[in-house]
Amino acid sequence: MKSFSYVFGFTENSFTHIHPPYHKENEGHHLVIMTCPKQVSKDMLKVILFDIDNTLLSFDGCVKESMKSGFEKFKIGTYEEGMFSVFNQINIDLWQLIEKGKLDFEELQKKRWNMVFESLGMSADGVAFEKYFRECLFESAIPENGAMELVKYLHSKYILCVASNGPYMQQ
Repeated sequence: MKSFSYVFGFTENSFTHIHPPYHKENEGHHLVIMTCPKQVSKDMLKVILFDIDNTLLSFDGCVKESMKSGFEKFKIGTYEEGMFSVFNQINIDLWQLIEKGKLDFEELQKKRWNMVFESLGMSADGVAFEKYFRECLFESAIPENGAMELVKYLHSKYILCVASNGPYMQQ
């Protein structure tokens, strides 16, 4: 079976690229540069597109912080590290339903925390918690380790762009 990139028409370029290390004490590593619909020369690369969540900003870190503060605010118990994995699996499942067109974002907001609390055996108003949770995400920005250094290194060499499937206000 061919890989995702080949199925969608990407082709491997003949030049190599060394990805700069996230930390000064580490070495860079080789990346294969693939482009579509055809190969390009190294000097043709002008733009780098980053996903925001868990690439530049730690969505997971922001979720954990929002859960901790929300549990305190709503007096529903103490946040424990294992609770994140429950949230994460439910969140992934719901976003997959959105991608399949079987759920919209408004429905996700009504269901997500009610499902999480039910799975955790907790009683709380999931819709109210969702509102608070989203406000926390809008206000938080925890960079991934090395992200700032990487952006600083690349900003004078390329046009840097970000993309996300998350709501604009959250980014």
